[in-house]
Order: sequence, then C-alpha cells, then structure tokens
Amino acid sequence: MAPCVEFSIVRREGLHFSKMKIIYAYSDSLISRSAPALQVLQNCAALARQADVCLIASGSGEYMNQPGMRSMSPSECVLRYYGIEIPKNLRLLLTPRFHWGIGNVRVHTNRLHHWACLLRIISTKAREGQADVILVRNLKLARFLLKAKRVLNLPPIVYEAHEVFAITFRDNLERSGTVQNRKTRKLTDLERYVCTNVDGIICLTNRLADMLRETYHIKADVLIAPSAIDSTQLEPNNERKSVQIADKRFVILYLGSLHHWKGVDVMIAAMKHLSNAVFRIVGGTDEAVARHRLIAEQMGVSDTVIFDGYIEPARRFDYLQDADAFVLPLRHSQISDYFTSPLKIFEYMASGRPIIASDLPSIREILTDGHNALLTAAEDPEALADGIRRLQENPVLAQKLAEQAALDVRERTWDKRAENMIAFMNRL
Repeated sequence: MAPCVEFSIVRREGLHFSKMKIIYAYSDSLISRSAPALQVLQNCAALARQADVCLIASGSGEYMNQPGMRSMSPSECVLRYYGIEIPKNLRLLLTPRFHWGIGNVRVHTNRLHHWACLLRIISTKAREGQADVILVRNLKLARFLLKAKRVLNLPPIVYEAHEVFAITFRDNLERSGTVQNRKTRKLTDLERYVCTNVDGIICLTNRLADMLRETYHIKADVLIAPSAIDSTQLEPNNERKSVQIADKRFVILYLGSLHHWKGVDVMIAAMKHLSNAVFRIVGGTDEAVARHRLIAEQMGVSDTVIFDGYIEPARRFDYLQDADAFVLPLRHSQISDYFTSPLKIFEYMASGRPIIASDLPSIREILTDGHNALLTAAEDPEALADGIRRLQENPVLAQKLAEQAALDVRERTWDKRAENMIAFMNRL
C-alpha cells in the first residue's frame, strides 16, 4: 500500500529546503467559468508565495477574447476576473487554444495543446534550468507528459486527483440508463496508466485516496490535501459592495454551479416547508437557471426563490456577506459522496454565517454536525427545511456554529496547503 500523508500533519518546521521550482501544466483556459480554473489559480498563487511557480495554461476563452481584455496582461485579467493578485514568483505562460470549425460546430484538439505545454516546459528549462516537479490535474495531459518523460529529462510528475474518473463516469452512465463499455474501458486504462506511473498523487479526500488504491493498486506516495480558503479573505474587507435584496425574510444562499448532483432542486423543494425565508441562488448557466426557475414554478415556490445567475468570481464575497445562512444540499453520487472538497464550503466558513449541508462522507471530512454546521440527510427536503428552521428559531445556535466554522477554517488556508504540498514534493 502506498504511504498516505495526512494534510494536517505535514509541516516545514525543522526542514530546510531551497526554494522549489514548480511547473503547473493546466489543460484548460486560464479564465473560465469552471471551478477548476479558480482552484488552480488559488493553488498556484499560494505555492508561489513559498516557491518559484510557472503556470502553463490556455490563453483563450470567451472572457479573454473580449475587446477590453485583449490589451491586458494575463495577471491583470486574473485580478479583474477572479480578484486574485499574482505573486511575483508566479509566471503565467499561455498557449494558443487550437480549434476550428464552421458556425456553431467547433473542433478542439488536445494533442496540439499538449505539445505546446511540452515546448513551454522545455523552453523554461533552457532559460531557467530544470524544474523540481511538474504538477498536472488532467489525465490526458498527464499521460502525454509521462510518455515524454521516458525520452526527455523531465522532473518528477505529480498528479492532482479530484475524482476517480472511471468510477464517476460509470456512475453517470448508470443514472442516465446508457451503456458505453468501450469508452469506460479506455478511460479506466488511461487513469490506470497515469496513477501507476506518476511520482506522487495529491488527493482531495481520504476516500478518494482509498478508492484510487483499491482500483489501481498505486505505489506512489499520496498526500491528502482538501481545498482551502485564501487567507486574505479571513480578514474584514471594507471594499466589498453590498448586494442585499430588499427583503426582510431569512436569506438562505447557495453559490455555485447548478449541476444535478449539487442538489439545488432539493433546496427549492424545501422552500415549501419554510416560512419567512427566501432562497437566493448565485451562479449557473442561463440554461441551468431557466431549468431551475421552472422547477420553482412547478413547485409553487417561485415567489421565495431568487436567481442572480452567473457572476464573475471576484464578486462572490459581495453576495456571501448579505446572507443569513448558507446551504450545500448535495445529492448522493460518487463524486459528492466521496470525492468533492467544494471551494464554497471554505468560503462559507470564512463568511461568518451558519452552514447547513448534506450529511455525506466527503462533507464530514470538513464539517461536523452541531460543531461548525448542521448536517442533514441528503435528498430530503423536509429534513433540510427542519435544519434551516432550527437556525431561524435559534439565533444563539446559528451564531455558535458560524463562529466555530470561522475559527476552524483558519487552519485550512491555501498557504498551509501549499506548505504541505512543497514538503511532500521535496520527499519524492
């Protein structure tokens, strides 16, 4: 069995490391609506406060192609869109986005992007010397770099795992009632090749690490490193703008995407059992918002559900400060039960409001029922409503949970996560 290093116990005290050189190879756009891009940037910014980091990512995307953005540097785009200041030791190297097509039919090729990443790695080595480690979270890019490593003198490669893709893919197929055996086998083979050939693996949850070991019999060292909070968000910020709604009801806020497994429809159903409350949903594509708006109408609760739609990530804390409680009503699925470590949980914890979330194994690695949150049965609108009613009727409990969450999250910053990652990678 591969050694498993717990996030909470790896420290740098007593260890004297020279400044590490890290390349993070990311296969998607630097500026994106997806949570992974935000996670990668927060991760790299924290690493760059303790090491020299080069982030290689795609330079295209809807946002960066807007007329006002084309004249900005990548760092300026990141600051404006995400609100993240790029440290001096973090260099952003962008590759072209290779695609073509006619009208709305677009064809993308990952292979050209992979070659562009490799050329960036080689040119960085020629200019600045060999990096100490390459971090990657995309399976196909990881496989490409592992094969390149067999003929080139590349440094150790560490895979940052956020799920067991073969398991979640099968889970999605079963839920949709479809069968794709050939694609499932190809994905399993791809994931097995990466997990059995990388030099180290970083996992979001303990159960994710266990399932990778059980599925692929990995031998590489493993670090458990959940998501985290930007330490700058732990202090009061007078520059935040209020987006408070003109409503005196108890405001329950959800921030994030509207995928089915996120369970936002469960919270909409819970509104039938609540009074003097309003559910505010911040996030989601136009299509997903329309779908959930229809659900609210069909359930007869449209007057108690507010849709703000998608916002730029830099604005999310403006919304968090104007809520009375936060909700994370995840449904059962492989990814939600075992793999997820949602960014929003840590931002909820830092925002000084009580949290109510689904009682799932992945969530219990972060939150404890009655200690820093209320946890209720997943996919149970009445149980969710009962929990929210407890917060409405017991402000002392709500304050106690919020204060404890804000205290606990101080131990879960990106800087501490980066410290653990650097210590882990120094031992490879």
